Amino acid sequence: AQALLVERRVGTSGGIRVAFGDAFVRSGEVPEEAGVAFDHAHDLMEVADYAHSFGVQQPQAEEVLQSAEAFVTMIIDILNPTPAPAVSPDDEELEDEG
Repeated sequence: AQALLVERRVGTSGGIRVAFGDAFVRSGEVPEEAGVAFDHAHDLMEVADYAHSFGVQQPQAEEVLQSAEAFVTMIIDILNPTPAPAVSPDDEELEDEG
């Protein structure tokens, strides 16, 4: 999330979660499910960091890891889009004749 915010020069004065949601989820560039997954992962991180006992169980950790892998792949795809195949003038002429 932070990489996308930096790449697009989005300020994070209100925090990364808020900035990511405002800039990318609300605009529709990132699916709402990705924003929810990001929030959930952040919530679990806070539990793990600040709980008096370890509050994250293995199934939760495995689920958030899968979501995180998909999230990172999505961010990489946004940052490095696959270019559309170039259309040559010959291809356009064939379409016009067909």
